[in-house]
Formats: sequence, C-alpha cells, structure tokens
Amino acid sequence: MEQMQIGKWSIEYSTALTREAYEHCVGSPETCSCSYCQNWVQVRHFTYPPEALAIFERLGINPKCEAEVWEVETAPGSHLYSGWFHFVGRIVEEEDVRAFRTHALTASFSIEFSSRIALAAESFHGLPLVRLEFVAEAVPWVTDTL
Repeated sequence: MEQMQIGKWSIEYSTALTREAYEHCVGSPETCSCSYCQNWVQVRHFTYPPEALAIFERLGINPKCEAEVWEVETAPGSHLYSGWFHFVGRIVEEEDVRAFRTHALTASFSIEFSSRIALAAESFHGLPLVRLEFVAEAVPWVTDTL
C-alpha cells in the first residue's frame, strides 16, 4: 500500500486493487431514474475540479462510479450535491475528529474521508475500504425535468 496526506488525514491506499474493483462497477446515478441523479450524470464531468480528479486518479477511483449521490436545491437553479466513493485502503491517522472535518479543494468543492462504509459495490466486498465523501456547491441544473 502507498500512503499520502490529504488535509487532516493520513491515508494508505492501493490504486491497483481499487481500479480492479471499479472495473465491475456501475455508478449509482446511472442506475437511478430520478431527475436529481440524471442531472448529476450530465454535470459531473465539469463539476469535479481538477484537484479532485487528481486525487481520484491517484487512489484509483472511477469518477463515474459514485456509490451514492444526493442533492439539495440551495437557490433557484443552483444545487448542492454530495456523495461518496470507496477505495481500498485505510485511514492511518486523522487529526481531531471533533473538529470540522471537510477539506476544501476549491471554493465550491470539498472532500473528507471516513471509515463508515455503506453501499459498497459487490466488487469491493471483503476488502479494507475507506469512503471518500464529497460536497459540490453551486451545481447548475441542466436537464429538462425537476
């Protein structure tokens, strides 16, 4: 396993094992017919900032295979999306967990890491996992339905 520091977290990870697990995944938005998920499918490619995509690449995460995504309308035409991915690894060290946890990558995109695992794809079962959670603010609505 390799190791890196991101914000308050020291993470061990296996890029190869994570990529292998993602070969057999379908993102939750692709399996959902709700308008919120269908909007996310249309906007995710320009919502994930380069900083996040670089972290995803390093960890082996497929940015089109979220385990879960949810949405809140924050203003007319502007939405907050949150969700998570899994990757093979573990949290080695985490600074004061009582403190505000997210790590801002940009003014409108933040991440955090958690050992709480939920909705992991079958291809991840039996592997040590970490959850990478994200929050994307000011996401536009581009689909015809709401």
